[in-house]
Amino acid sequence: VIQNILGLDLTDFDDTGRGGRGYPNMFQANFGDVRVLHGSKNPEVMGVHVTISGQGCKALFSRVLPSVLIENILSYNCKVTRIDLALDNIGDIYFYPYEIKQFVFAKQTKSRWRTFELVQSGSIQSAELTGDTFYLGSRTSDLFCRVYDKTLERIAKDDVEVPEHWVRWELVCKDDRAQVACAQLLDTGFAIGEILSGVLS
Repeated sequence: VIQNILGLDLTDFDDTGRGGRGYPNMFQANFGDVRVLHGSKNPEVMGVHVTISGQGCKALFSRVLPSVLIENILSYNCKVTRIDLALDNIGDIYFYPYEIKQFVFAKQTKSRWRTFELVQSGSIQSAELTGDTFYLGSRTSDLFCRVYDKTLERIAKDDVEVPEHWVRWELVCKDDRAQVACAQLLDTGFAIGEILSGVLS
C-alpha cells in the first residue's frame, strides 16, 4: 500500500508501536498526518486502512501528484466510494448561499436537484452569523452540492488570515458517480473546475 498505491518509500514512515480503529499496528508518515493501519486478525475483511487529514493531503501532494494517487488506486481495481470536488470563489463572488435561497424562493432556479436545505449557525452573544451553507439535493443521494461561506467558517475557527469574500462550492460524488468523477479527473488532466462547472451547468 505504501509503495504501490501511495507511491512513497517505507523510509517515509515510522512504526508507532500502537494501533487504532481495530488494527494492532500503525505506520505514521514522518512528513505529515498520513497513517497506515494494518495487521488485523481478519485481513480479508479489514485489509489495510489509510487515513490522511487535510494537512496530510497537503504534505502528501508535495511528494506525489493527486493524479498519480488516483491512477494507482484505480489500477488495483479499488472502488472509490466518495470523492468531493471543490471550487473556491474568492473576491468576485458569483453567489452567496443566502442569494441562492432568494433565487429559489423567487422561482428563478431550474435544477435536476429537487430539494434544498439552508443551514445557518451563529453566536447568540454577538448576534453574528458563524456559518452559512446551502445544500442542493439530498445529502444521502449519490450526487449533491453544498455552497458555503468559507470566510465565515475560517473566522469561526479563529483563522486570522482569511480573504474577505470567499465562497466554496463542493460537489459530493458517491459510489458510481465517484468512479466516474475519478475517470474524468484523469481524462481531463485534473481540470476540477471544468468538471465541477460542467456538472453544475
